Amino acid sequence: MKHIPLLEIVRDFYAFPRDPSIRFPQYRALIGNEPALRHPPLMHMNPMARAHLNAYTQTLLDRDIDHAASVLVPTVAQALGYSGSHLHGIGIADDVAGGWTSTVDIDMKRRFACHFNANRTWCSTVLLASEPPTYASVIAEITAAIVRHHWQIQHGTPERLRDMLAQEQAVSWFVTQHSQENTEEYEYTTQCISAYFDETAYPAIVAVLLGDDGAASLGYPRHGFGPHAGLHYAQHPDTPILNPAVLFYRDVATTLRDIVPQ
Repeated sequence: MKHIPLLEIVRDFYAFPRDPSIRFPQYRALIGNEPALRHPPLMHMNPMARAHLNAYTQTLLDRDIDHAASVLVPTVAQALGYSGSHLHGIGIADDVAGGWTSTVDIDMKRRFACHFNANRTWCSTVLLASEPPTYASVIAEITAAIVRHHWQIQHGTPERLRDMLAQEQAVSWFVTQHSQENTEEYEYTTQCISAYFDETAYPAIVAVLLGDDGAASLGYPRHGFGPHAGLHYAQHPDTPILNPAVLFYRDVATTLRDIVPQ
């Protein structure tokens, strides 16, 4: 897998005047047309983003994220045993102040529906503009995106909650996604979550994975789960292995401890 630097392209795009008649034609030229998209990771861009996206992109450039990714991406991909020609790029979703997209919705999509081209040759790391981009957090997101991409190549895009949890359990061997919830909350989640393992309805899955508040932000019913309850469950060390395939990722992760910040 090869990293394709896109951050300078994004910075130069946002230098255009914030005028739809200027930015939208430039955006269409930048993205390309289906099915031969030029830069699928940039599908998450907000063409009409304000100055906060300029500042966010410049922060990534100042921290030389593209260079770091050019080293990290092939290393992680090689450890996972990628075959064929795959490309990786970074996109930025504008979820600030209720702008281009919902934070909850884009978080679900970047985990479970992040492949825009049918043959999955592109792997996209999608960063949220609302999350301060520390070097460690961006490296973790890149690593997680590669693991998810590999998982979905091997096992398909997860549709049941059980399969989504298994994917995120595989990711958890490489990066810590959220601070651990307390013991009482984990025990409560453990008692309740199995009833949803075969759930395929998106509103219920959002409530379990991201919590009732996340579901409510999209107008979905509450199901009694705390913030990121399902994701906490997937990454908790006491959670049983949810799919035997997770063991492969555990073994690979042990070879990358010095590369991926924990």
